Amino acid sequence: MTPEPLDIGCADGVTLTGLWFPATGTTRGTVVIAPALGVPQVFYRAMAEFLSARGFDAATFDYRGSADSDGVVPDHASIRLDQWGRLDIDAVLT
Repeated sequence: MTPEPLDIGCADGVTLTGLWFPATGTTRGTVVIAPALGVPQVFYRAMAEFLSARGFDAATFDYRGSADSDGVVPDHASIRLDQWGRLDIDAVLT
């Protein structure tokens, strides 16, 4: 399956890179897979494909400053872990 690119806009103007795995057949629900600290979204692809094949929409993403979302913030030193939880995860859930 080929996931759809997902641009995720955060409240502070940062846009994260994500992937959308649409449900096969009737949608049973939606699952957001928030990566572990420093783990890129590609690690969760098989899980997202598994969920998609069983009727769940699934979204994966990379936190600001990591993996495919590297470079979305010009100064890595300005990235704080609370932004990952307060801004990044909130944007994906929204």
